Amino acid sequence: MSDNIFYPATALTGGGDHALDGYDGASLVDGDRSLTITTTEIYIHLLDDDSGAAESSPAVIAPDTNAGTKRWILISKFRVSETSSTTFKIGSSGTIEYNQSSPSGTDVLGYNGYLYATRVYNPVFADYADFRDVADFAHSGLVYIDSQLGAKIATENCQKGIIGVASDTYGHAVGINPKHDQVPIAVSGWVLAYVDREYTPGTALTSRSSGMLTKMKWWQKILFPERIVATYSRREPMGTLLYNDKSIVVDGRHWVKVN
Repeated sequence: MSDNIFYPATALTGGGDHALDGYDGASLVDGDRSLTITTTEIYIHLLDDDSGAAESSPAVIAPDTNAGTKRWILISKFRVSETSSTTFKIGSSGTIEYNQSSPSGTDVLGYNGYLYATRVYNPVFADYADFRDVADFAHSGLVYIDSQLGAKIATENCQKGIIGVASDTYGHAVGINPKHDQVPIAVSGWVLAYVDREYTPGTALTSRSSGMLTKMKWWQKILFPERIVATYSRREPMGTLLYNDKSIVVDGRHWVKVN
């Protein structure tokens, strides 16, 4: 197997010797990384040799020559300028700042170490999961019920024995047994789930026949409060979420809050 290479560039597109898409796809191998430094930003991409995703700069870059299914996938992005109010910079007390008066936008901060914060908004990989033995198969985003043989995908509306939503966005997990077929069930926090439609944030959700989530009827909340799976938060607009080297396909799922 070839050794991975770190490819330098000064532009993402445009071809030529200094652009990321100028590298011949025939010479690239899975796992190669690139460092692109422009006048305003720094990008780090990872080469996925069987991606085949549509090019969408800066998230996905396809080589101009011999691309095949090889794609550069963005894993980190930083601003270069130290003067703009929308720039990461080191404050006078040694803290990392990013427009603290009115934070917004989609810029990524990559950091390897301990991270402390007084508040964390819109956490992505922050649900807590419990691995459970599975009776059929694991499918992230669907609702599971309990059974004598293990966790099974829900098949009824407001079904008895609901244990939660299968998660692929957990930041912490317990109960892992590599000798068993298991499914991670979100115990608390925000998780990506299949919901039959968009609802007002805070809407109580329960299972439906397809294993998806649906709005809970008023009488179901009175008679079966234990069958509330989560509350609705929002639709995830991105098609793929990247976390270090982990890529999560959203597949039209929505964020829900598990209590």
